[in-house]
Amino acid sequence: MISTRNVETDMAYDNIKTYAGIDKKQIENEIAASRKGRISRKSPLAKEINTFKAKTLNECVDNVVKSVAGGEFLKNARFYYVIEYRPSFNAGTMSRDFSTSVNYIASGDVWGVKTANADIKGFRANDNVIFTYDKELKKSIGKVFSTGELNQQYEGTIIELKSTTAMIKLKEATAVVEIPYTKLTKF
Repeated sequence: MISTRNVETDMAYDNIKTYAGIDKKQIENEIAASRKGRISRKSPLAKEINTFKAKTLNECVDNVVKSVAGGEFLKNARFYYVIEYRPSFNAGTMSRDFSTSVNYIASGDVWGVKTANADIKGFRANDNVIFTYDKELKKSIGKVFSTGELNQQYEGTIIELKSTTAMIKLKEATAVVEIPYTKLTKF
């Protein structure tokens, strides 16, 4: 068990989600399935890795625990490090080098308190939110609005919380869209 905050020993915690975070097998399977022996930046797993990776183990634990509504600590935790190689060009020596960075990722069972109104990143189910339909959202969710114009604001209600996105039921349309938390504002 690992936690970055105080855990109340007299509380009854529940196993909210098993195998949360990124597991080493997911990474190995993605690399094995790729043509070049590396994870493509456009891969859904690459986006997930970017969500969960951290410079320190504390941040790593927090990323996994906070990705689940009501999460408090990890049990059966596993930690991995990810080395990223970035090509760089040295104009002075006319040579090509690689710079590296090391990040940590984790997986495990998230334990906490199951509540009907738990929050993720400050958002809760049934919160009223507003977002701007921009080029980035159009790429990720497509054109779901009958009058969907770029840079127009839309209102909706959160119906489901996910680790990095929320399912939003739109006020004007009957559609349900998945929007990243970074694009949402409560009102």
